[in-house]
Amino acid sequence: MVPPPRIRSNSLPNPPPSPFHIEARPLRLSLHQRSINAAEYQRRRLEEFRTQRGLDEAQSQRQRNEELAAIRAQRRRIGVLQPQARRINEIQAQRQPLEEIDAIESQRQSISAIESQRRRNEAIQAQRDEEFRILRMEEEAERMRVEIEKMKKELQDLKGQMEAEKKEKERRSSHYPFSFPTDSVIY
Repeated sequence: MVPPPRIRSNSLPNPPPSPFHIEARPLRLSLHQRSINAAEYQRRRLEEFRTQRGLDEAQSQRQRNEELAAIRAQRRRIGVLQPQARRINEIQAQRQPLEEIDAIESQRQSISAIESQRRRNEAIQAQRDEEFRILRMEEEAERMRVEIEKMKKELQDLKGQMEAEKKEKERRSSHYPFSFPTDSVIY
């Protein structure tokens, strides 16, 4: 025996293709239509179940009720487990931002530690630069002091030479009372 073709209550002939090549969404069924379809589906499954097992109506109904009870028990277990799983997921979702906040805080602390180390290094470098500049100035002052001492010594030597020349001149002029100036030439 061939089963009759499946007829849906909302079946319509295929619409012609759209000239705009736009896919049309299937019509959404109303709640009433969906419940009618679900009842039809349940009735058809019950008939298939009877024909497969070769049971009379009372036996098939009893077996079907046992199956439905097993399915309901499974759904109850799922109904108990799902809120627990949902609660666990909520706790994890609450914990995750805390972990992110901790990660951000530790990153901020490491950045501030790096910045404070950089500031200390800059202060040390500025101090070293200042010390180097002071050392250069001290070296320059020492070199200038040495040059001044050398110039003083040269000046002292020049003074001594000038004094010696002056004394020599005076000594010569005292030996010759009537000396002629050596600069002037007589014609």
